[in-house]
Amino acid sequence: MKAVRNINVPGFLLFMALSGEMQAQLQFITNNSAITITGYGGPGGPVVIPDSINGFPVTAIANHAFASWPTLTSITIPDTVVDIDTSAFASCSGLTNVTLGNGVTNIGVWCFQFCSSLRNISIPNSVTNIGDLAFSYCTSLTNVTIGTGLNTLGVSEFFFCTNLASIDVDLLNAAFASVGGVLFNKDQTALVQCPEAKTGSYIIPASVTSIGNNAFQYCAGLTNLIMPDTVTNIGEGAFYQCAKLAIPALSTNLGSIGKWAFQQCNGLTTVNLPEGLTDIGTAAFAESTKLTAITGSPLNPV
Repeated sequence: MKAVRNINVPGFLLFMALSGEMQAQLQFITNNSAITITGYGGPGGPVVIPDSINGFPVTAIANHAFASWPTLTSITIPDTVVDIDTSAFASCSGLTNVTLGNGVTNIGVWCFQFCSSLRNISIPNSVTNIGDLAFSYCTSLTNVTIGTGLNTLGVSEFFFCTNLASIDVDLLNAAFASVGGVLFNKDQTALVQCPEAKTGSYIIPASVTSIGNNAFQYCAGLTNLIMPDTVTNIGEGAFYQCAKLAIPALSTNLGSIGKWAFQQCNGLTTVNLPEGLTDIGTAAFAESTKLTAITGSPLNPV
């Protein structure tokens, strides 16, 4: 990178010429001898964030720093960056490729939301936390790989990622695992997320006791589900808008069904509630237009 002009003015504007034909304008602040990128004003295309500015390392990308920049096509983040804040790249509709540096530990809430051209994402081993809805509405996203370090995952990370076919986790990750592209906690007792492009029939592993909130939401091509009797809890919105889904039988040990769990599941025709079920959340079967009967055991205490 060759610096064309470096002007110290309020707001710490830096005018730079990046490689090739692209010229970029980065806005930044200096804090404790470290640089935080706060804004961008270049023409888009591929952008490589420098690892240092004025001799100080670039360690953070602030909230909304690159948000709503449709001409941005790729972003490369250096290893010096530790934190990527809220909505940093949200609504970058032309963004197709993201390279995360090996120093990133935090990906903030809504960070890449509405990046509708993003095709895949690889989470490096350094990342320990991903905030809520970080990759939601990334409708071109097909594959996600997760490294060894992730231990905290927010809610609905991949909400409405309708082409997501696989979530793969490094075998050395201590908190999460994947089987057949489906995301689980490490011991596979909780099913965290089924990618929304999953089609046909799916057999939940016998190790699973809990189906997480929104775990199968918008799996529009899922037609059949085999649920083992080990399952005791179905989370909120777990099967929301699984429009073709038919479930032969609920787990005989099921104790609770969360709010909106089977809302708009138009493949359901009958539901037989197990004997031990004690809690059904609000609108659990709402708008399931082909549902004709809900039956249950006379021994059910509730």
